[in-house]
Parts: sequence; structure tokens; C-alpha cells
Amino acid sequence: MKQHYHIQVLGMVQGVSFRWYTKKKADELELTGLVTNQPDGSVSIEVSGDTLPLSTFIEWCHQGSPLAKVDRIIVHETKEPFDHQNFEIQY
Repeated sequence: MKQHYHIQVLGMVQGVSFRWYTKKKADELELTGLVTNQPDGSVSIEVSGDTLPLSTFIEWCHQGSPLAKVDRIIVHETKEPFDHQNFEIQY
């Protein structure tokens, strides 16, 4: 069963390859969506996939890339699916 989440990652998550590692993890788990930096210094993620891979991905977001310092993440399940064919980094 496909689920869809919006995740906001807060902390030192820009300038530490967070988006690149996020895409790598999402591709590894066969998830679709996108990741983008936000003006407030956070990272925003839209992600869709099956329950178990999504659970693994959300757990990964608590740590993120090797140089990231994640303070917290905010996770919201959405009812509407995102229209993504793969996982992309948005610049």
C-alpha cells in the first residue's frame, strides 16, 4: 500500500550534502518524490512509497548525511499522492 509523506528536517542540514544523500537513500529504497532546501535553513521532502521502505527512510531522516546535525523532523502523512516518477533533488 502506497503512502505519501511531507517531511521537514530541521538543524544543520544545508551545505552538508543532505539532499544528495537523501536522494541516494530514496533510490536505494525505491521511493519517489523530491527534496529541496528551504529559505529558513531546513530541508523539505515529499516522498511516496510502500510502508516498510518509508518507515526505514523516515528513521534515516533523523540522522541524515554524515555531516548533518538533525535537531528534529516533522512528518505529516498526506492523503493526496504526489506526482513524481522518481526521486529528484530540486534546486
